[in-house]
Amino acid sequence: MVVDCDVHESLLSALDLLPYVDAAFRDMLVENARLTPPRHPYLVPTGGSRKDARRKDGTLGSQHLEQIQWQLLDAYGIGYAVLTGEFTHKLNGMPQQLYAAAMVSAYNDWLIDNMLAKDPRLLGSVAVVAQLPELAAREID
Repeated sequence: MVVDCDVHESLLSALDLLPYVDAAFRDMLVENARLTPPRHPYLVPTGGSRKDARRKDGTLGSQHLEQIQWQLLDAYGIGYAVLTGEFTHKLNGMPQQLYAAAMVSAYNDWLIDNMLAKDPRLLGSVAVVAQLPELAAREID
């Protein structure tokens, strides 16, 4: 059995988290969604994603469950894929620590509902913010 241990699923928009984010941070998310890009913070010349995964509408395959399924899991006979995401990496350096923790928690809930619950081959990795270890431990529990 083949296990891919580093699959980077991603959001279409940070606003995808709106139903999951704590009410205290909803307005902040709406006001700052354009400043909270759904992709990773790394600078890479090719954009960091497979060129053949870019869709005609400009979105990425990693933003669509069905494309992860047919282009990765089915195409290569992958038994399990561990989703590591792209969205939460940048939150560990954010000075608005409570907002970052709320976003990470919302992302974990989004991941469960929108990816993990829909395909048993997908496994999750819990995201936390390191700057608030107490909240990180609570998120893991």
